[in-house]
Amino acid sequence: MSDIGSVENPGLSPLRTDTQPWYRYRFVWLIIGILAWSVVTGLTLLVVAVLNADDVVSDTWYRDGRGVNRDIAADNMAIALGVRVVAEGSTLQLSSDVALPMPQALELALRHPTIAARDQLLGFVHQGDGFYISDTALPAGRWAVTLTPSEGNWRFHRQQVLGAEPVLILGPDA
Repeated sequence: MSDIGSVENPGLSPLRTDTQPWYRYRFVWLIIGILAWSVVTGLTLLVVAVLNADDVVSDTWYRDGRGVNRDIAADNMAIALGVRVVAEGSTLQLSSDVALPMPQALELALRHPTIAARDQLLGFVHQGDGFYISDTALPAGRWAVTLTPSEGNWRFHRQQVLGAEPVLILGPDA
C-alpha cells in the first residue's frame, strides 16, 4: 500500500533522489545576498546620516525673529550715513559721506550657508585714517557677511561670494 501524500507530491516521497546540500542551491545565495546587501546599505546610510547631521535649529528663533526690526534699522542707518567698506586680504578701509567718528574696532562675521563649523569671526582694529587691520585674511567661499562696529549703531548684512583673491565691497551703491 502506498502513501497518498507521496503519490500526489513526489517531494514527500521517501525515495527522493535529490541529495544536494542547501548551500548548492543558487536561490539560497540570492536571498542571502539580498539580505546582506540590505544590511550593508542600511549601515552605510546610518554612518552617512550621523557624520553629516544637520545643525540644530536655534531654540530662540522667536526672540531672534522679533529682533529683525532692530537689524533693519541698523542696516538703514549704514545706508543713511553713506558708509562704504572695501576689504581685501587682512586690511579694511572705511569711509562715510558724513562726518563719522571712526570706531576703534569692527567685527566681520562670515557665516557659511549650510555648515556652522565653517563660520568665522574676524576682528579688525583701527590703525588710523579709516584703515583697519586683522590677524586673519578674508577666506574664499560663499558667506552671509555681517559687518558691525564696536558701538553697534549701524551694520551691513548681505550674501557674498568671495573668489580666490577675496575682495569685499559694502556700501549703499555696492
